[in-house]
Amino acid sequence: MKVFYSFILFFVGSIFLLRANVFKDSTDVSKWIELPAETVSDSTIFMIVEEMPEFEGGQDALIKFISTETKFPKEALDTDIQGRVFVQFVVEKDGSIQEVEVIRKVHILLDNEALRVITLMNGKWKPGTQKGLPVRVKMVLPFNFTQFELKQKSKKKKRKHQGT
Repeated sequence: MKVFYSFILFFVGSIFLLRANVFKDSTDVSKWIELPAETVSDSTIFMIVEEMPEFEGGQDALIKFISTETKFPKEALDTDIQGRVFVQFVVEKDGSIQEVEVIRKVHILLDNEALRVITLMNGKWKPGTQKGLPVRVKMVLPFNFTQFELKQKSKKKKRKHQGT
């Protein structure tokens, strides 16, 4: 259970850092780099913007979506393959997802599962904005595949079924 809570804390912490909300209260990010409007093309990809992209429904909905849609591949479970996969993608001006790639691989089975879940998120994002205009923003999400967590869920299901 400790590992599961560690994962949740790591995941939520990563999301907070990626959203860059820490800058909103004390510093206006737009003052750091002043780019004239004519130098920002339609193809410019930002890493940090004034308003970061947000999954529809917010962070809680994102966590719920990832946890319900991610399926631990049976072959990986049988061969004790586990680890943390990092997927990078660009949230476009219309909220769609493009340029999806695994930037930290573990195993093809886990990498493909993380990619599958990310592609299911397509169109479910509110785009990021800079100076009030929607812009393209690069994001990174971690996927933690641990068998400990899966075995705990399995034990709970067995107890639930035995009680009925």
